[in-house]
Amino acid sequence: MAVHKHSKLRTYLTTHYPDFSIEKKHTPRLHSLYSDFSNLAFVNKIGYDANVNYWRSIILDCNMRGYLRCPTYTLAIDADTVTESFQLPKLGKPLALECVLSNMVNKGDVITTEDFMRLFPENSSWIMRLYKTIFTSSAQTIPPLAFTMQGEEKRAYVVMPTLKEVSKRIIHSHYSQSANDPSDHLLTFSDFRVLYSTIGDLELTDADLYLLLKYLRSTAGIDVAANVDGYKRTHTVIKFPDKEDSTNVTPARITQIDKSLISIKTTCQALKIQADDLQCESERLVEMAKTHYRNQHKGKATYAEKRRKHIEEILKGRLRSLEAMEMILTKIETSQNDDQLIKTFNFGADTLKSTLATDGLTLEAVHLATQGVQETLSDQKEVEDALTQGIDETLNLELPETEEAELEKALEELEKLTIDKSESTLSQSLMFPAAEKIEPRAERLNCLTAPKTPNQSTEAKKKIKHLEFAT
Repeated sequence: MAVHKHSKLRTYLTTHYPDFSIEKKHTPRLHSLYSDFSNLAFVNKIGYDANVNYWRSIILDCNMRGYLRCPTYTLAIDADTVTESFQLPKLGKPLALECVLSNMVNKGDVITTEDFMRLFPENSSWIMRLYKTIFTSSAQTIPPLAFTMQGEEKRAYVVMPTLKEVSKRIIHSHYSQSANDPSDHLLTFSDFRVLYSTIGDLELTDADLYLLLKYLRSTAGIDVAANVDGYKRTHTVIKFPDKEDSTNVTPARITQIDKSLISIKTTCQALKIQADDLQCESERLVEMAKTHYRNQHKGKATYAEKRRKHIEEILKGRLRSLEAMEMILTKIETSQNDDQLIKTFNFGADTLKSTLATDGLTLEAVHLATQGVQETLSDQKEVEDALTQGIDETLNLELPETEEAELEKALEELEKLTIDKSESTLSQSLMFPAAEKIEPRAERLNCLTAPKTPNQSTEAKKKIKHLEFAT
């Protein structure tokens, strides 16, 4: 059971550690490693140290490569199950790993999750917010350390060399993307997960990312804020310092302007998704109308055209909003002073111009401006209704008389074409316009909602995913 469960670990050991090779019988060295050698500390210190160091190198190496971990964490091992991971036929489980772990604790190689939380404290509210998101589905108040004492992982040890290596690679990757604008240093937790959940051989969990954020805040100066308003939901926001400087880190601070920028960015992302959905639905209805015309189903063709016109109107509104938000983002990123920034928010929230008429920038003013932008773009329900409404409701849509007349005329002409022409000629002469393409706008949006890199965030993700750890 254990051998099958840890087959990848077993395969790695047999190919990289000669003593574990399956091509030869168990060596005396392997028998010594699996024996209870803890008593050798008093009678054979050299032999004891050799066995401890051998196991130490195996544990660190296998964790770094993702073969040795506990269920919740990739960056940690479980003291209560680590012996089972190394169980072998005939030899059984290693009997002295407890003293190996004690030695690693003394050297700082591993640290209990409880001690980790104390060494890297966090006083702001984001820790509880993120903890609740990752470790519990309820909203009840649970101490942040409670998860380390639950179930099988009550003795989880964070493997510090692996955590430090992953942290170093995250920092290097972030600053190697040639960030040019302050907004490039802002990420939501979802963005952080997409970029850094896979590094080298490691598939990181949200719990691992939680540990990394605590560590990076203490060592790399990143800032984390919870409950930042975005489009239709709140986010945990992460901000990196402006410059990479391991000797003199100036901690980042998430300002109200940063929160507003996140709000607008998430709104842009939502608008792009809505526009794409509407585009696809409009194209589908065009094809539906063509099919019904060919089959002389006038009523169904009328229904499809009515619904297409309704969705096209909503799509135009989405595209106008998307263009406005793109301009707002561009102006925010190029604003040189507070006055310019206020004018930018006024551009997207005309109803708040009187509120922002005062000189200078205040936290309240920026917050109100952001709310105004959100309110002008909060008609997601209209989009969802347009995409999901039933046939009866759609047929009851009232179009202006001129549109109804034009529709009837189009149907009559198409009926004549159906009788007189072949299907190929009909498809070329079809009077229904194709939905407006929006790819250029979508591409511009990707440039605004992702770090400024030549290949954008997808390429950055691939780059990070294939980073290899040094052996």
